[in-house]
Amino acid sequence: MLTAVSLGNDHHKHWPRRQLMTLFPSLSGLNFFILGLSYKPGTNTLRRFYSVELCDWLIHEVGNVNVFDPHVCSLPNHWFGIVNLLPDLSSLPVLDVIIVAKHIPITPHILSQTKPIPNSCPYIIDTICDPNLNYLINDQHYITVIHSADA
Repeated sequence: MLTAVSLGNDHHKHWPRRQLMTLFPSLSGLNFFILGLSYKPGTNTLRRFYSVELCDWLIHEVGNVNVFDPHVCSLPNHWFGIVNLLPDLSSLPVLDVIIVAKHIPITPHILSQTKPIPNSCPYIIDTICDPNLNYLINDQHYITVIHSADA
């Protein structure tokens, strides 16, 4: 029973990777934004959370990684100079992919002030099925675990 649970957890954990490999022949040079790094809301711990493993994988694939989590103020040492921890959402670069890893309250007004959402239509990979993303969704570019046959 525990083996099945572990396999299921691993399958879900790697779901964003599978989606990215399906969407893009190469991740090299793409700009990624990961929303949510810490294990659960209200904490700053990065231990054993899949978004950290996802960042490590994106770095290995030579993607440009930007992250935001209002509770996280420092990143792992091996990310120094590679991963950009944004202090807020007003300084988002132009993005190719947004990966939602944890629910973080963000208003449509804040997002409407950023360049990438209205101008470049990045892909949004929603790993948590966040119901508050309705104002973001462009059906052609929104992928969530519930809508995917590869869940």
